[in-house]
Amino acid sequence: MKQIKSYLFLVLSGLFAAGCAMDEIVYPEADPETAGTYMTLGEATENPLTFDSVGGTYILKVVSEEKWTLTSNEEWCSPTTTEGFKYTQVSISFSDNPRNIERSAQLTFTLNETSETFTVNVTQEAAESSLFTDPEEFSFSIAGGDEEITVTSNAVSWTMEITGEDGTSAVDWCTASTETGTGSGTSEIDGSENAVIALHVEGNNSGSVRSAKAVFTVHENGSDVVLAEVQITQQGEFSAPELSLDSSYDFILSWDDIVGVDRYLLETYSDESLSVPVNDPLEIAAGTVTYDLANMEWKDGYVGMVYMRLAAVMTVEGQEVTQTSNTVSCHNYFDATSGDGTESSPYTVSSARHLRNIAAFPAAYYRQIADIDLAGIDFQPVYTSIENVSGNGRSADEYLCEFTGVYDAGRDGVVDEATGRTSGQYRISNMTINRTTNGNVGLFAQIGAGGIVRNLCMENPVVRGAYNVGTVAGECSGTILNCSTVAGASGTVYGSAADPAFAATFSATGGIAGCLADGRISRCRNTVPVSGNTAGGLGGIVGRIFASGTFPVVEYCLNTSSISMDTSTPFGGIAGDVGGALNTAQDNFASVDHCSNTGAISSSTVNNQVGGIIGRSTFATKVNACYNSGTITAAGSAGGIIGRMGGNTIREVTNCLNSGAVSSTGANVNNHNAAGIVAQGLQNANITMSNCLNTGTINANSGSLNGLVYNFAPGTTGLFQMTGCYALDRDNVRQTSASDSDIQTPASAYRNLSDAEASAQDTYTGWDFTDVWELANGMYPTLKGLLE
Repeated sequence: MKQIKSYLFLVLSGLFAAGCAMDEIVYPEADPETAGTYMTLGEATENPLTFDSVGGTYILKVVSEEKWTLTSNEEWCSPTTTEGFKYTQVSISFSDNPRNIERSAQLTFTLNETSETFTVNVTQEAAESSLFTDPEEFSFSIAGGDEEITVTSNAVSWTMEITGEDGTSAVDWCTASTETGTGSGTSEIDGSENAVIALHVEGNNSGSVRSAKAVFTVHENGSDVVLAEVQITQQGEFSAPELSLDSSYDFILSWDDIVGVDRYLLETYSDESLSVPVNDPLEIAAGTVTYDLANMEWKDGYVGMVYMRLAAVMTVEGQEVTQTSNTVSCHNYFDATSGDGTESSPYTVSSARHLRNIAAFPAAYYRQIADIDLAGIDFQPVYTSIENVSGNGRSADEYLCEFTGVYDAGRDGVVDEATGRTSGQYRISNMTINRTTNGNVGLFAQIGAGGIVRNLCMENPVVRGAYNVGTVAGECSGTILNCSTVAGASGTVYGSAADPAFAATFSATGGIAGCLADGRISRCRNTVPVSGNTAGGLGGIVGRIFASGTFPVVEYCLNTSSISMDTSTPFGGIAGDVGGALNTAQDNFASVDHCSNTGAISSSTVNNQVGGIIGRSTFATKVNACYNSGTITAAGSAGGIIGRMGGNTIREVTNCLNSGAVSSTGANVNNHNAAGIVAQGLQNANITMSNCLNTGTINANSGSLNGLVYNFAPGTTGLFQMTGCYALDRDNVRQTSASDSDIQTPASAYRNLSDAEASAQDTYTGWDFTDVWELANGMYPTLKGLLE
């Protein structure tokens, strides 16, 4: 039935004054045609109203010669006109009928003067029956079990029957807690009666799938009407779990959970035939879908191939039934081709996970056998623990793990049997380490004494740490040999610690290693930009060289990257700072040999010490056969080879060459100097310079313009020894006599050369043009074998 619609028609013939009495109201008379559509109250009583089940509004037209009031006994049927006189249109609102049964109400007109009543009966049709279930189907495992069906219905009563799939046959393996539902049918309810039916399914040992359905019906109009059906299926057997393994960086087993399983058992074997267990079966709770094998404790320290399968255990009618998964296999730490970690049978590395696991065996031998891409991985250094070191002059947590084994990433033939140096390198690409509050940050946190990392290329590394920051290692007391970096699209090395207290704790940042402590870096190349706030030194190869008991060495290394720093930190193309504690019994010293820089080195901070090879040396240091062609710019001391040398230990600078433009932009004559070899030698510095050449342009805003060295040592003379040194006289930018008082024999220490003299081999008295230097016709001397 369509909803009854009507429109109010009301003509007012008078105005109501505020506070006027009811008997002052003047009601209009209807015209004869309109009056014929109105019923008296008696006629209305004899004509019951019937409404559609869908709510709406009905207009009842009544006429009365007496004033009346109107009430309703049901909220769902509510008149909005509650009093009237003469010709009145009564608006009646009715809501939706939520139930599938008819409902009724009474409208009562009461005459004001006589209290006589007239009742109009109202009936609203029943709503269409509806019933919904959640869920609409069930699938049980062979173990059976219990589930619930939530029933939402507007039916005053409904019935449910569980039958076979054909809809007629009975089943005894599936039962329900109730088979009927009854609603109150009163107007107070919201129209949705929810019932919860507990469904129980017994275990299935038949081996066949069985089906049933729960059929919901209501009885209306003399017949049963089906409103909903819930499909119920039970498996005849349960599926085996499908096991998969992610071993790229994480080491995680995963599978889909199986309904009805009591528990899982993870089985591990050392052989493909699954006959030799590694660990006892590991019980895993039902509902679990992953297991991190990194948490596994391998029995008796087992290292090797592991064959794994997962058993799903289900109880069916008191008996356990088991299904086992497929088998997955993997070396539990390294590549499948791994040996036992000895020199003759190393562990093999081919993924990010293998790199991470090096920390478990830091004294073993390793060979990288493939390029490894770390893109998208939040990588951490190879470490075993993190130590909080706040309170001892530092303010960060240090990664700790002294790697004392051998890591070899060589891919081609060996070119040096003694060192294991190869002609090719496997790569580790896109390593990103963002740990700006941590110390010892790099691929390896620490390379300990005796540890060797060789033949490795770091491509597009992004390494950020607080202090001791490098691509290959944060701190090295061992050997880094024949390693290189490739800048790539975003490669960078950055040290964030600006606290000067870090200088006493090896705080440094370098392209290859942060700090070299009594170790060796040999035949390495860096092309990655290096920058930061590190207080202990910053360099293209190593941030700081520190000697405490042996002889740290950096040799045959090349930096081509830019180096920049805007804090008062010494930095250079090869090493930022050289320091240590003198061991008089060993006469220990630091050595930088056959190294070169082509990168631009720049600083705008006053009093900085900047050098093409070394920024500052405050310890016994030997610099030999080093070359700079990069542009050196500093607001402090700028040296083509060394920015500043100080202390009272012996320092030797031999066979060094600078061809880069060197300039100091500062204004302090004491601390802002420029020189082709050593910009500033401190008071009492015992420096020996021999067989060095500068061909680059030198410029300083104040102080002396020095082609070779400016030794600021007021009141001290004769400590600087110089022999066989030369400077190209270019636009009167040459070695001057301003520092002669600091040179023992200045008259024979150096010569300023014309271009013709600089190009003639005979000019360089006492130089070794057989093993150290070479000079082609028309050229200046160059160094041999820098990158052998």
